[in-house]
Amino acid sequence: MNRIILIVSLVALGATPAVVQEPKAEVGVFAGWVFSSGISGNNYLAPDGNVYNMIDPKSSFGWGSMLVLRRRERRSGRSLFTPGFYSHQGSTLEVSGTATRNRSDGYSHLPRRVQLGTA
Repeated sequence: MNRIILIVSLVALGATPAVVQEPKAEVGVFAGWVFSSGISGNNYLAPDGNVYNMIDPKSSFGWGSMLVLRRRERRSGRSLFTPGFYSHQGSTLEVSGTATRNRSDGYSHLPRRVQLGTA
């Protein structure tokens, strides 16, 4: 009888799910060489009188960081994530067509207005 109770309790103990505490936040950094390729499209007549039809970021070194905050919703038990990312590529942005212009101040993935026809 004791043997049956021992076996049943071991099986019941093994069947319960393991509770693992999830981390509240994750932080990461990355760095490396970024291979970039440009796009071409319709001709655009810029205010400087030249026609441009291609934008090409040059390949260069890039770096960035990430932060992910995690919390568990009490009612449903689901995990909710709040991610935040930043990346930077110190490169030149080349705009070409009948003339070629370079923007050599670096750029990131955050939106920036590129004015064609200005050096």
